[in-house]
Parts: sequence; C-alpha cells; structure tokens
Amino acid sequence: MRPLCGATMTSLPSRATDRPPRPRVAVSLNLIPLFLLALALQVNLISSFRPSLVSISTRNARHPSRPLHHRVTRLASTSENTGSSSAPLPFFAAPASFNASPPSSSSTPQSSTVTLRLPLGTLFDGRDYVFVTYTNVRGYEWGVKEVNVLVEDLMDAALGSLGGELREAGAGGILTKTEFTSLLAYMTTKFQNLVSFAAINSNACFFETFASINCWRNIYERAASDYECRAVIHFFFPTLIAHSISIISLPLTLLAFDEKGSSIPSPMQQQSLTTDFELSQIVLVPTSDWDATSLGLGNRYDVYDGQQRLVTLNLLLAALRDSFQSEADSTVGGGKRAVALAATAKEISSMLKPTKVRKEDVLRITLRKRDNVLLEKILSPQNESTDEEKEEQAISMGTAGETPTAYLSKLTPKERNELLSPLSLANARIFENFLHISDRLSLLSTRERLRMLDYIVERVHFLVCIPETSRIARNIVMSQGRKGMDNEPIDDFKGLVCFRYTLEEKDMYQTFDRWDALAAEPTIGAIGETLQSSEQTTTPVGRDIISAACLLRSSAALRTKIRGGGADEVYEWERWLRHVLWLQNQRLAEEQETTDGGPIQASWQGKDFFSKEIEPSSLALYHFRTGNWDEFNFLAVKSKKADEQSRNIRVRVQLNFLRDMIASAGSAKEAEILALELLLRAQEHAAAGDDALLFRYLDEFLPLIERWSLWMALSRPSPMQRHARVFAILDAMEHNDSMGSVGHSSGYDDMETLKECMNNYKFGATASGKRLAVAILNRMNAYLMMKDGKEIPLDQESAVDAILPEKIPKGSDWDQNWTEEHHEEWIHCLGNLASISKTGARGGRRGGKKGVDSTSWEAKVNIYKKEAWPLTRELTDLDVWNVDAVIDRQKLLVSLLELIWKK
Repeated sequence: MRPLCGATMTSLPSRATDRPPRPRVAVSLNLIPLFLLALALQVNLISSFRPSLVSISTRNARHPSRPLHHRVTRLASTSENTGSSSAPLPFFAAPASFNASPPSSSSTPQSSTVTLRLPLGTLFDGRDYVFVTYTNVRGYEWGVKEVNVLVEDLMDAALGSLGGELREAGAGGILTKTEFTSLLAYMTTKFQNLVSFAAINSNACFFETFASINCWRNIYERAASDYECRAVIHFFFPTLIAHSISIISLPLTLLAFDEKGSSIPSPMQQQSLTTDFELSQIVLVPTSDWDATSLGLGNRYDVYDGQQRLVTLNLLLAALRDSFQSEADSTVGGGKRAVALAATAKEISSMLKPTKVRKEDVLRITLRKRDNVLLEKILSPQNESTDEEKEEQAISMGTAGETPTAYLSKLTPKERNELLSPLSLANARIFENFLHISDRLSLLSTRERLRMLDYIVERVHFLVCIPETSRIARNIVMSQGRKGMDNEPIDDFKGLVCFRYTLEEKDMYQTFDRWDALAAEPTIGAIGETLQSSEQTTTPVGRDIISAACLLRSSAALRTKIRGGGADEVYEWERWLRHVLWLQNQRLAEEQETTDGGPIQASWQGKDFFSKEIEPSSLALYHFRTGNWDEFNFLAVKSKKADEQSRNIRVRVQLNFLRDMIASAGSAKEAEILALELLLRAQEHAAAGDDALLFRYLDEFLPLIERWSLWMALSRPSPMQRHARVFAILDAMEHNDSMGSVGHSSGYDDMETLKECMNNYKFGATASGKRLAVAILNRMNAYLMMKDGKEIPLDQESAVDAILPEKIPKGSDWDQNWTEEHHEEWIHCLGNLASISKTGARGGRRGGKKGVDSTSWEAKVNIYKKEAWPLTRELTDLDVWNVDAVIDRQKLLVSLLELIWKK
C-alpha cells in the first residue's frame, strides 16, 4: 500500500497476516529503467504521429485530426507567418486538452450540453446572459409580418381579449353617436341573435334607451356564449360610464368593472395571467472574450439559433420603455403616477442595457457592427443628464414629453430615405419593426401595457440550450425544428469564410455582400438565359448552386466523398478552406524567398478564397446546369477557322450530353465533379492563352469523362468504385499524366462492358431511364450530323417516344406482328425508342390524321418525318416495325457507341 500524502509507512497499521511480504518494491525498482525507456519511446512515437497544420492540410484522410486547443487565433497578416500554426483553429472542433486520456469504451460523456427553461426576466436580468450574433450570417431578417405574429400572440396571451383602447374622438373621450352606432352595427352584423334587439332600440333617443341597465344586461346575457361579443362590451363600457349611466342595479361581477370604473380581468383574462408562453428553444455558444475586469461578472453568448426572436423581444421591450417614459414626461403635474411610470421605464432600460457602477456599458444583444447602428440607438436608454438639462434640451428642440426615439416616427419619407440609405438592410428592418411595435402598443391602455410587461417578464419562457462548441450547436439546430430563419450548412460556411478567416472588417462585409449578391435567386428569361439588371455586377446563381459547387470542389480538392444533405459537409468545407489557404500561403512564402527582399505579399484569407474558389466555381456550375455555354471564354470566341468552329460545336454537344446524363442518372452524379474541374481549368488556360493545355483538356479529357460517365450511368457501380474512377482522372489532370494509362487502367469501362450494359438496360421502364435514353440518342444524332456537316439543333427540347407501344390494341397491326414474348423482351430497349421534339410528342398524343390511331405505325411515321434528328427520320424508310427492325436498330446504336466513344 502506498503511503498517504504527508504520512510515513510506520504510521499505517500493519496487516495481521503470517504470509511473507511480497517483493513488490524490489520488482518495481528493477523495472524503473525499462519503464522510463518505454515511456520515452511512447512520447516520441505519439509526438511523431501528432498531426501538424501542414500534415492536416496535405493529407487526404477522410477525417483529419483536429487541433487540441479551442482558443481562436487570427490569420497571419505577413508572409513570415504564412503556413505556420498561427492560422485560426477549426471552428467546428471539439474542445480537448493535451493531457486528455485516450478514447475508451466508457459511457462518460466527453462534453456536456446544458439545457435550462428560463423566463425572459431571468435572461434579461443582470449580465449573466449577454448576447452577440457575430457568427450568425443570417442577420436580422424578420419583417413586419413575422413581428406582428409574435406581438399579437403575446398580446392575446397577456391580455386575453381584443386589447386596445378607443382613440379619443368625441369631447373628453366620450363616444359620439356615430361611433356608438358603428359599435351596434358591428355587433348586429357579427351576431345574428342581436338583430331584433338592435332594431327595437335604434330610435332617436339613442343614448337614453341604450343606457338602461336592463338593455346592457340583456346584451351581455345573450352574448354569454360568445366571448368576442362580451369582449366588445368590456371594451366600450368605461365610455358608457362617462354618459352617467347608472349601474347600481347591475351586479359588478357581471359587468366585470370595479367601483372606480376600472376593468376587472374576465375569467379568460385571469387564466392568461397564469399560463406560460413558450418561445421554443434558443441555442447559445459561450464566448471567451468576456472581460470581467472591465465588464464585471457575467457571460457573453453567441446566438446560434434564436436571433430573430431575441432581437424582436428587445425591440418590444424598448417600445414599452418609451411608451411609459413618454407618458411619465407628459403627465401634468407629475405626482406618484409619473414617478411610477418613470421607474417602470428605468426598470426596462436596465433589462436592455444592464448597467454597473464603475463598469463599461453593454447592450443586452449586439449584432454585427454595420447591422447594429439603429438597434444600439433604440436599446440605449436616455442620456445621463439632470432633469433640468433634459427639460431645457426638450424645450429647445420642441420635443418636450418625447423619448429619444420619438423622432423616428416623425421622419418624412425623404428623411427616412436619408437615414436608411447608407445603412444595411437589417437596419431598415429594425426601423420598420420598431415603429410597427410602437404603433401597436399605442392602442393599449396603461394598465394593459403594464400587464403585458409583467406577462413577458414572468411568463414568457425560453428553452435555453448551451452546448460547449459550435459543432454541437449546429447538430442540435439541424436536428430540431426552429421558429427562426432557415439555416443551412452553406450559411455556416459563409460565416467562416467572411468573418473568421478574413482579417479586416471592411473586407469582411465586402465579401459578405458579394456572397449575398451571388446567392440571390436568379431570374430566368423566356429562353433560359439569366436576366441581370444593369446595377448588378455579379450574376446571381442561388444558394443551392453555391452549396453544390462547394460540395463538388471540396470533394475534388480533398479526394474524398463528402455527404450532402446537412450531414458532414460544413466540417469538410472548413478542411477544404484551410487546405487551400495553407497551399496558397506556402506558395506566397516560397515566392517571397525568391524575390530577395521584395514587397511583402498579403497572405491568402477568406476573401481571396471566395473570389478565387467559391465565386468562379458557383458561376461555372450554374452556367453548366443551365447550358449557358457562351459564358465560358473558351466557347464564346467566334473563330473563322473551320477546325476551331468544329471543335466549338463538338464541345458544346459533349457538354450537353454530360449535363443531361448527370441530371437523369443518379449513378452518374459524381461525373459533375469532373465536369466542373474541367470547365474551371479550361477557362484558366484560355484566359492565359495556353492553347496546348486547353486543347488537351477538350480533346483528351472531355471524351474520357464522357465515356466513364456513361459507364457509371449504365453499369451503376458502387459509390466507392465511382469515386475511385473520378479521383483517378483528377490525379491525371493534376499531374499531367498520360491519358493512355488512365484510359486503359480499368476493365470496368471497356467497350465490351458498355455494349453489354446498353443491351441489357431497360431504358423505357422508368422516367429516369427515358431521360437517359434521350441524352444518348441526341448525342448519337449530333455525331452523325457533325459528320455530315449539318447544323445541330442544340437548343431543342427533346422527349422519347416508344415506337412499339406499351399496350397493344387487340386486332391492330401490332397484335399481328408481335408476340407477347417478343413484346416483353424488346419494349424497353434503346432500339425501340426514338428521340423527338416535345412539340412532336404533344402532336402524337393528340393523334395525327383524322380517323388514324395515334399509336399506329402510320401515325408515328407522319410524326418522324417532321423531326430533324437523322436516327429518327430514317425510321420512315421502314414499311413495318417488327422484331427484325428492332434488332437491326439496336445493333446500329451499339456500333455508334463504339464509334463515338472509342479509345
């Protein structure tokens, strides 16, 4: 037994045993040298395998080892630090320590996530919960519609009635006869059981008749089953008291008013005061930049989910604060009421801007700098000045009794435009939403606003989830439904590129704006081109295209399969980002060494990654998917040379085939990685004037990509096999390998395999198979037309037509020429399909000549004669379509397969 700390062996009781002591100490002493040697070897072995930033960036491992620290550092701003470990650690990395124990089978959690159900009063009390949204790239995006839904829900829950008080129309707030008639008309229209009653009492003595207690008791009792009608009575009854209506004979509990004429909450209203309002979950990630010395005790959290709700609640509380403060300032003579209202306004101010003596000020929530301009002004309380100074300033400005934000509602359209034009869109939303909330609260009485404030503070609850890392936060948000704005993995990646991996604030927002312009939804014209306004400098492609481009390019760069659909892509995208930054900064460092004291080149950052990687890739993918071939510089040049014109047409045909095949066959979707890589490289070499490499990609790699893509579509190999072929071609592109070794390296895609797959594939059985058949037939037709020097209808939309119909009418020519066995064998083969224009397909469904069956051979021949494709037109030379004709055409198509994609 080892001695306890501070004790000796003699101080321990001896064990009552006659057995001789075990020689444990002697054995341990003999093993000490071996133990130390093994420990040294183990430390060296572990340190040799611990990945550095270099090894992480250069390896092609699927899941790289992530750094052990979670402290955020900045990118190097000079080339001396380029490529060093000073780059930011991965944002989506789990925290760990150097002395962490190795993974075990224990069920002990490695990290914890705290979830609390807290009322808003607790969240907004003191500085325990201070919010920032620096990494939330969505910004504040709620409009008046979303804000109005939340405010109305809170009003209904807090007040339990229609809410609001009548605006003063008559003298002293007394209802005019017209207004009272409008009330009666509303009740008459809304509730049919009051029609006869209203007709009886609609006489000249309007007020006197309706002021009787029995009349109002009758209305109240008749409307007992309808809550909305009773709410109208509660709503207007204080005004009726102003007409000196006697209420002695009417029970106070029935009318729900006390002796002073103040409203007593109805049963539904009383229930609303004890019913909690759940605002769903918010996800907060702790930050490490809280300075207790300057800010005091507290915590700052990055809002990963819940930004829209938190900002809107802050605006609602600010509007309540201003309403109470304005009422206190405008109260004639002051008194206890004014003091109480001012104290309430001050209480709300402390929630929005919790102050501490001798500590710096901090707002409850802070957006990014450019989005925080108006929010900071709205949430900040009045300037700290004496009452005399406030009064003098208000008199001089003509704003006596007004809050600092009151001027916002009095701005003219021109002044609003001058205020908002230099600000971001988030500021405009904050401006409009704050005015809307203030307008809505102005309809409530003081008592109702106080009740609403108490309800919000005490009964509105959040489920506050606080994970340790942003990675865990993202997993939580993606796996649960949210009330906030839609957040996709590409939005998280946008935050990394624009803010975490970019140094200067100006560059951050410039990159952010360029990303937003690129991610805008494109407007497609009548013929498929993207409509772009004269003010736009970037072609909008949409968020989905950017996400797909990042998925394809990161797979190519890391040589690994990356799962989409909200799985692991954001983590792999960050690997890709760090990989590219490291490579580029290494290149800059090497160039700096060779310049011998030349000008220092700025290191690559997120802004460079966007402009050099994301934007070109997204544009290229968008133009590829939409078929805008003129947007590529190597296809836009109009040459007078016959060979260059022929190459231009051939490349367009090949790209059309690739696009259609990738869209129709799910097993060929990996070919889009190769297509995008080839397009980007071709554009780069065309811009540099390197025709040799450009023609190598177009004349050697493009046909190979076609053939391998066709093999993937027809043979449907496993994802592992598909990615292996894709990465083999990528390696050949990267190292300028010989195409012969790549083209003949696999036995899966040889011509015999392709022929067999084409003969066995059931093209006509499924919709995707029919689309694939259209792509193959159009490619073969284009090959024949190029060979004959004919013009190719590249923009024609085609469909597939089954020559032999799937259902054979009894007694028809098909029934005489086809047996059931032959029909089942050949109905779905490629030889039985013909590519026709969509106009021809619609004409075929309507029928040809009058009295002719649309499925007959005669009707089909009439349709095929009008088609431009040669393989379709030559069908008209046949007198009958039987088994021999199908077999001959199938052989013809297989022979064309070998001619077009020969090695």
